[in-house]
Amino acid sequence: MNKMRNIYVFFSLSLLFLFAGCALMLVYTQIEGYQDLRQEIENDFETYTPLSYLANKIHSYDETSAISSIQIEGISCLRLQDEQTDTLIYVQDGKLKELYTIQGTDFDLEAGEELMDCEHLEIHLEPHFIELEVNDQKLQIRLHSEASV
Repeated sequence: MNKMRNIYVFFSLSLLFLFAGCALMLVYTQIEGYQDLRQEIENDFETYTPLSYLANKIHSYDETSAISSIQIEGISCLRLQDEQTDTLIYVQDGKLKELYTIQGTDFDLEAGEELMDCEHLEIHLEPHFIELEVNDQKLQIRLHSEASV
């Protein structure tokens, strides 16, 4: 009878440890999955948020000769113009920046407002489309008007 009791205790403890081990493995895999998902969301935010912001800005300025690309102090800038203002969008010191000025004033890139983290911005203008490369992702936007090439 004593041997049977030992077998029951051993079997019960084995099941308990097996359950605890499986529960810990499940929790560990869930933590890994959460961390991977969080990293993927962060990467998507860093990549697609600047692209989305730039696309919306470009669509709002899609008029003849309102969109151009200029170089200031060796920095490539997207220039968006209306009747009275100039808006420059550029990358400086790892940040996407926007400088909003009245036409005719000098551009001071240090005065631009920091929008978000961004490592790289490349702008290619053609008469009826603009191609942007932000953080190694490309976006091509068709313009309804002509850009200033």
